Amino acid sequence: LRGDGKTALRVSDVTGTFSAGEIVTYYDTDGTTVLATGTIETVDADGKFYIDAKNTGWELPSERVGKTVTVNGDAQIDSALSKFGIGSLLLDGTGDYLSISSTDDFGFGTDDFTIEAFVYKTADTGQETILDFRTAATDTAVALGIRSGNNPYVYINGTYQIDSATSITSNSWNHVAYVRQGTTGTLYLNGTSVGSWLDNTDYGTTKPLIIGAGYTGGFTFWTGNIDEIRVINGTAKYTTNFTPSTTPFLSEDSTVLLLHFDDISGSTDIVDDGISGQDIRFSGGATASKTTLVDLSDFGAEIRLIGSA
Repeated sequence: LRGDGKTALRVSDVTGTFSAGEIVTYYDTDGTTVLATGTIETVDADGKFYIDAKNTGWELPSERVGKTVTVNGDAQIDSALSKFGIGSLLLDGTGDYLSISSTDDFGFGTDDFTIEAFVYKTADTGQETILDFRTAATDTAVALGIRSGNNPYVYINGTYQIDSATSITSNSWNHVAYVRQGTTGTLYLNGTSVGSWLDNTDYGTTKPLIIGAGYTGGFTFWTGNIDEIRVINGTAKYTTNFTPSTTPFLSEDSTVLLLHFDDISGSTDIVDDGISGQDIRFSGGATASKTTLVDLSDFGAEIRLIGSA
């Protein structure tokens, strides 16, 4: 029996091996802030390991708090219209948008990435923005939107790198995605490539995000609804033409933002369900991306686990 005051943990998606005597550390999404750390005392045959005394800060992926999404103007959830679930984001084109502060998760560097959403446009008021990661007009960051005539575009570093000749359908749900794989950036509309370019851009280490307006939150406002926004940092989700999802998006290991907009009409409570992976490192070099068991029962606390435990 291990009743002398130990914290029991189990992790999954492990690369490498770890053993007793190593230090295990759990980092926040910025890769530097330590959330929990301790020295492994023993390791069971099934991979469960023990840290002496109560070691707080450990959590399951489902317990992670997502990004703070700030509501601006009259942006709100609309339960009368949705692609999936019970709601979508409603923007009236006159000052409504969402904003997320700069984060390392949106600093794509030279890695692969995917940004996508379902959009429903109710009026052609000229150029309108879906997602904008820029901080200035010529920033090396992605702006994804619709030009006058309902043609999707990708705007990076002061240039329309992709300007689609194919238009979205107004008053209907359309899937729009921009994907970089290696040095190829591709814009997809409803699962079909509508343009690509040589994208060897270094997108830096940190960026903000504006949803439904240009980077200042003061122009090219979206008129209509947006649903199922997903940002994946480190993975090119689509590498050829595809059939867009017929179910709500899931949070994958590289997902850094996931917005379902499921709430009652008028709600401004926007919840990010995107955090799935974790940054767990062992001093011997091994890593893990998910905690599946946190057992503090020796201290009168609860046992938390997920199915894979």
